[in-house]
This record gives sequence, structure tokens and C-alpha cells, in this order.
Amino acid sequence: MPRTPPPDPGQAAKEAIESERPARASQALLVSIAPALPVEVFCSVMLGIPLSTFEEIIANGDGPRMFLIGRRRYITKQDGLDWIEELRESRPYVRSIRQRKAAASTPNATE
Repeated sequence: MPRTPPPDPGQAAKEAIESERPARASQALLVSIAPALPVEVFCSVMLGIPLSTFEEIIANGDGPRMFLIGRRRYITKQDGLDWIEELRESRPYVRSIRQRKAAASTPNATE
């Protein structure tokens, strides 16, 4: 009786990725044509963060303007992009803790 080879774990991963591709493609299409996005799509496609992280941001009083349609929260693409731009300008990326402390202690030349 011939032995069956053990299942390939890589094949299972490939199949899982292939099953997600249509969902990602449809979300990307939605982002390109829709004037507003559900919060879940905004988090996953535009920000690449989990919804729970976005919920923490909102709980801290930050976040883009949202509106409701029924029970779903939506963000217009322009409001989302404006909020991202505000974050970029107000919290620039600083590589190390030492550089962060130095940046916080020196006043900006433009002020």
C-alpha cells in the first residue's frame, strides 16, 4: 500500500493567501471609487492597522471625522486624508528616544 505524503504546510498558507486576494482586490477597488469608506476598510486598507488600534485612537479623543449610515460608521476619503496629514505634521517620526528628547527640548525655529 503506497504511503501518502504528509500535507505541505506551505500549500495551506498559499491557499489561505489566495482566498484573501479577492477580498483585498474588492477593498482596493472600493477605496479607488467610493467617496466614503466604512471604518473597517479605512483601517485595513488605508492605514494598515487593526480596528482595535483605531478604536484606542478614537477613545483618546483623536481620529478623523466620522458619520453614521444606519449603524455603520463611515469616513470620507478627504477627511481621512486630512487627518493623516495632521498626524504627519504634528507627530513627525523620530528614530531614537534620544532624538525625541532633543526634539522636544528645542523650540522650533518657525515659532
